[in-house]
Amino acid sequence: MPSQNVGTQLPANGNGAEAPELPQNSKPSVENMESHRPSQSQGDEKDAKSRFWATYTREATDHDGEFLEKYQSDMDIVLIFAGLFSAVNTSFIVNMQSNLNPDPMNTTNVLLGMLLQAANSSFVPPSNLPYAPWQGPSTSVIWVQSLTYASLCASLLAALGAVLGKQWLSNFKRSCRGTIDDRGRQRQMKLDGLRTWHFDSVLQFLPSLLQISLLLFGVALSASMWTMSATIAIIIITSTTLGFTFYLTIILASLMAADCPFQTPGSIALRALGRSILHYYPSLQKHRRNFSKVCLSFALYIPFKIISTLNTISQQLTPSASVAQPTDAPCIRWIIESSSDPDIITTAASFVPEVEWLPELDISTLLLQLFDTFLRCFENNYLEQLMLVPPRRERAIACGKAFLHLYIERKSFLNSEDSPFPVSVCEKDIHKLIWVHHSDQEISFICYLIFEVVLGRDSPTRLYQPNIPDTFLCWMSHPLLHRLNDSRYSSFWHERALDAIARILVNPLPPRNVLANCFMASRMLLGQFTERDAILKVTKSSTTALGILLEDIMKQESLEQSAIVLRLLEPLGVVLEVDEYRQIAQHRRVAEWGLGVCKTFVRSAGQSQDTQDAIWNDARTVLHFTVIVAGDGPIDQGDARPAWHQGRSRLSIQEPADYGWLIDYIIHYHQSDHIAVIDAMTVLSQLPQVKFSPSRNPAVVEVMVSSLALEQPLALRNAALGAAHACKKIIFGDTYMPPHLFSDFSSVLHSTLTNSESPRQHLLCLKILYSCAKSEAWKAHIFGHGQHSSHLHIANTFPYPGVDPLSSEQLALYIIANLQVMQELSDHPLDLPNANSCQMLVQKAWHSLNVRQTGNLKETIEHLSAFTKDCLNEGTIRGTDDLISSIRQTLRGGSDIRGTGAVNDLLLCIADFNS
Repeated sequence: MPSQNVGTQLPANGNGAEAPELPQNSKPSVENMESHRPSQSQGDEKDAKSRFWATYTREATDHDGEFLEKYQSDMDIVLIFAGLFSAVNTSFIVNMQSNLNPDPMNTTNVLLGMLLQAANSSFVPPSNLPYAPWQGPSTSVIWVQSLTYASLCASLLAALGAVLGKQWLSNFKRSCRGTIDDRGRQRQMKLDGLRTWHFDSVLQFLPSLLQISLLLFGVALSASMWTMSATIAIIIITSTTLGFTFYLTIILASLMAADCPFQTPGSIALRALGRSILHYYPSLQKHRRNFSKVCLSFALYIPFKIISTLNTISQQLTPSASVAQPTDAPCIRWIIESSSDPDIITTAASFVPEVEWLPELDISTLLLQLFDTFLRCFENNYLEQLMLVPPRRERAIACGKAFLHLYIERKSFLNSEDSPFPVSVCEKDIHKLIWVHHSDQEISFICYLIFEVVLGRDSPTRLYQPNIPDTFLCWMSHPLLHRLNDSRYSSFWHERALDAIARILVNPLPPRNVLANCFMASRMLLGQFTERDAILKVTKSSTTALGILLEDIMKQESLEQSAIVLRLLEPLGVVLEVDEYRQIAQHRRVAEWGLGVCKTFVRSAGQSQDTQDAIWNDARTVLHFTVIVAGDGPIDQGDARPAWHQGRSRLSIQEPADYGWLIDYIIHYHQSDHIAVIDAMTVLSQLPQVKFSPSRNPAVVEVMVSSLALEQPLALRNAALGAAHACKKIIFGDTYMPPHLFSDFSSVLHSTLTNSESPRQHLLCLKILYSCAKSEAWKAHIFGHGQHSSHLHIANTFPYPGVDPLSSEQLALYIIANLQVMQELSDHPLDLPNANSCQMLVQKAWHSLNVRQTGNLKETIEHLSAFTKDCLNEGTIRGTDDLISSIRQTLRGGSDIRGTGAVNDLLLCIADFNS
C-alpha cells in the first residue's frame, strides 16, 4: 500500500479540456464478466425478493380476507338496521305531520258554535273569544319535528354510506394484472390510500351515525309524548337515559382497559385523541411560557392545512408527464408493522436494504418493531448479559442490518438532537448490547454499531474493530454514503470507508449498484458533496459515478486528498480491468494524467531523501494504474499476451518530451520489481516518440539485456522488446558503448529469435536488427552469434499459422531486408531460403509495400529490390504476373522510392524479363 506521508502533491489535470463523451457504439463487457462470476450478493438479493413477495402475498391474502369480511358484514348490518329504522321513523313522522298544519276540526267547531248562537240566543258558546286565524305550530312542535327529521336523515345517510362502502370494498378487492410483485405494489398502494384517506374512520362512522340517529329519535319521541301523556313520556325518557348511560359506560370501560371487549368507534377515536395529547404534552410543558405562541401556531395550522390540501388536490388534477410508481418500501413497512410472526419479519427485513426508502415515509414504528425483534434473539444469562440464541442468528442479522440501514439513512436527514427512533424508551436495552459476548464477528459488529450510531458514543467498534466484516461489505456500501456525507460523522468513517472500498473492489466485482456506491464514497472522501437524492437511489449508474470520480481525482491538489487518491488507485485499477469502465477512463485521458503524476514523483524522489522510498512506491502505484487504464487490462509476470495490442498508441501525447524520468524509473526497479519494470517498458513502447539523454544509453542497454534473458518472465521479455524497439533510434545512434554490451545485446536478440515461437517477438527482433544495420558502431557486432542461421530458420518455417496478414507481410519484408543486409556485409555469398519460401516471402513483402506505403516500410525498399533482382536473375523465384504487378504498382507510388541503384536495376531486370 502506498504511503500517505508523501512530500509531493498530485498535480491537477491541466489540459482544461472537457472529456469527450463515450461513443454510442462502445460494447460494454461488464455484463459478461458478472455473468461468469458467482455473485452471491445478486443471488441472495433474488432469493430475498422472491421469499418476501411470496410471504407478502400470503399475509396480504389473509389480511384482506379478514378486512373485507369485517367491513362487508358491518355494511350489511348498517343497511339492514338503517332500512328498518328509517321505516319506523317515517311512520312516526307521518303521524306527527298534522302538527305542522292547522287543525280543520277547530275551525269547524267555531263556525258551528256561531251558527247555534245565531239560531238560539239562549245558547252559550264555550268561549267568548272571537275566532282568530291559526298562527303556526308551536316552538316545541318545531323542535320535536326537527329532531325527528334529523334522525331520519342520519339513518338515510348511514344507508347511503353503507352502499358506497360496499362499492369501495369491491374496488379494493379487485386485483390488477402483472407479476406477483406488481400486484403486491398495487395492493399496497390501495391499502396506503385507505390509511391516508382514513377509510376505517369513514366506515366506522356509519354505525355511529345510526347511534346518533337513534338518540335523536328517542329525544324527539320523549318530547312529543310529554305533551300528550307525562306517564308514558317518563317511561320513554327512562329507557333512553338508560341506553345512553349504558353506551357511555362501555366507552369509559374500553378507554380504561385495552382488553375490554366493548370496543366502539367512539372509544377508538377517544383513545387516539388521548395518545396525541400525551405525545404533545412534553412539548407543551417545555413551551408553557410561550403558551400564546403555541395557541397561535395551532390556530394558524388549520388554514395552513386547508391550503396545503387544496394545493395537493390541484397538483393531482394537473396533468403530469411522469407518474410516480409504487415502490416496495410501503409493502415491507406494512408487513413488518402488522405481523408478529418473527419468521415473517425476518423475511421482510432481509429485503429492506434492497429497497429505496423515501424520506416522507414514516418508519418510526418499523424501527421499533425491528429493534424489538432483534433484541428477542438474545437471552439474559446469570450475569444479566445478553447471549445470542444460536437458532436465531439469521433473524438477528437480518433485523439488525435492516434497523441500521434505515436508522443511518433517516438520521442523515435530521439534526443532531432529533432521532427517528425512540431512544429514551430503548436506551437501557441498547446499553446491554455493548456487553454482548459472542465469538460471531457479524453479530458483534451489529451490536456495537447500533450502540455507536444510536447513542453516538465510542464503542469497541471504534477502539478495536474498525473494519466491516467481509459478508457485510456490499450491504454497508450504502450506509457508508450517508455517514460520509454527514459532517458529524465523516471524519471517523474515513478510514473505515477506505478499508471497505479496498476490500469491495476486487475480482470478481460486486453488482453495479455496489460499484456506484463505492465510486460515490470515494468522491466524498475527496471532499466532494453529493446530493442526498442521489444517495437514496438503490439503482445507481456505475458508469456515470465512475466518470465523475475520475474527473474529481484529476483535480485534486491538496496533500491530504492526494494521499487518499493514492490509496484509491489500486482498487480502481481492478475496476478498470473491465473494458466498459476502462473506456470511460481513456476518454477522459486519465492515462496522460497518470504519466504526469508519476513524472512528478520520480523527479521529486531524488530531491527528498527522507521520504524517497515512499515516493518511489507512490510512483509505482500511479504508473501501474496508468498501464491498466491505457492498456488491455493487467498482466502477470508469466502472461504471454502484451499489455497493449499492436497498433495506434492510446496515449494522446502530441509533442515529444523528455522521458528520461521513465528511464530512471526502469533503472531504479529493474533488479527489485519486475512488475514495475514491465509497466514502465510498456508505457515506453507506446510513446509516439521517445526522447532522453544519450548518457543513459549504456544503462538502458544493460537493462534490456538483463530483461531479455530467457530465464526472465515472458511478460518482461515482451515489454523489453517493445521498449528496445521504441528506443532504437537513440540507442543505435550512440557511437560510444562499452564493448561487451554490443555482444550481449546481439546474443539476447539471437536467443529470442531462436527460442521464441511468438510472431510478435520475432517481428520486433527483426526490426531492431534492421535498425542496427544503419549504425556503423553496431552493425559490425550485431550480425554475429548465428543471426543468419536464425533468419534462415524463420524464413523456411514461414508462414506462421494463425498470424494476421499485416504481421505476416511485415515479417516477410524484414526477413528479406535483414538477409540482404547480411549479404552486403559478408565477403562471400550466403545461403538463401528454399525456393518456395523465397517466392512466398518476396510476394508478401511487395504486397505489404504496395498496400501500406508507410515511411517505416519504405526504408526497406532498396534492400528488397536488390534481393528480388538477385533471386530473379538466379531463378530462385518466378516472375509471376501477380509479383510483377505488385512491384510496378509499388515503384510507381512515389518519386522518393525511384532513382536508387537497386530500384533501377530491378526495373531493368523486370523489363528484360518481360521482353
